[in-house]
Amino acid sequence: MVNTSSADWCVLMRSTPIQTLDEKPLGTASGGRFFVIERRARSGGGKVFIGNFTPKRLSQPVQIDSRHALSLSGSPDDLSTAQLHALKMYYQLRGEAIDYLDEVRRTKGDCASPIYKKLVEAERIRDFRDKELKQMSGLKGDQRAVELEELEKLKRKAADLRAQHESWKRAHAAQIADPTRDPHYQVLVREYRRYAGDLPAGLAVE
Repeated sequence: MVNTSSADWCVLMRSTPIQTLDEKPLGTASGGRFFVIERRARSGGGKVFIGNFTPKRLSQPVQIDSRHALSLSGSPDDLSTAQLHALKMYYQLRGEAIDYLDEVRRTKGDCASPIYKKLVEAERIRDFRDKELKQMSGLKGDQRAVELEELEKLKRKAADLRAQHESWKRAHAAQIADPTRDPHYQVLVREYRRYAGDLPAGLAVE
C-alpha cells in the first residue's frame, strides 16, 4: 500500500503547513490527517502534493509538503474503520511527539520545565507594567510610590520564578541534554506505538 511515486492519498506524519496553490499560508494541519492527492508539483520548498483533505474537505484545493506525508496507493476506503482510526491516532500522536521534541530543542529545555509558562507570563506582566509606568510621567508623591511598590512586587515574583526555573533546569540537565528522555515525550511515544499493531504492514513509520 505504501507508494512514493504515484500515490493516490497520504497521511500527514506530523504537523504540516497548508498553502493555497499560489503559496499563501492557510494555517497548519496536524499529524494524522488524510489527504487525497490530485496531482504533484514543485514549489519553492520542494515537492508538494496538491489536493484536499478527507473526510473534512476545505473549500478549495491546497498544497502540502510531500516530505511530511506517508504516500499511499488506493483509497482510505481500502482500510477498515479500525485501521483508519489506528492510522489517524498513530500519526496524530507521533506528530505531537515530534512537535514537542522540536519545541524542547528550540527552547533549550525551557518548555519542559513545569515553571516555564508561569515565568513567561510573570515576565510579560512585569515588562508591560514597567513600560507603562515609565510613560506615566505625571505621577507624583504617594501615588508614584504605590505604583513603584507594585512594580517591585512583580519584579520579585518574576525573579523568584526565574530562580525556580533555573534550579529545575540544573536538576534535569541530563534530560535537557537528551530531550528524548523527557517524560512527556516518552509518554507520547508509548501512546502512538500502542496503535502500531493495528496497522497494515509498512504503515507504522518511526
